[in-house]
Amino acid sequence: MLRPPPGWLFGPAAKAGGAPDRAAAPRRIACAPLGPLVFAGQHAQGAPSVESALASGRRAALQAL
Repeated sequence: MLRPPPGWLFGPAAKAGGAPDRAAAPRRIACAPLGPLVFAGQHAQGAPSVESALASGRRAALQAL
């Protein structure tokens, strides 16, 4: 199982009080649509599970619409 580096899942702690800035998380930036391409997969969610793959597929389908 791969272990992502600190800050990969939720982004760096950039907000006041040390809360993570989830919009700036590398995984969110990497999964952003690239023209007509939309990326999905459990690797984009940060946890290796069927539930993560389904959530990522749903997110990608909504982005494609």
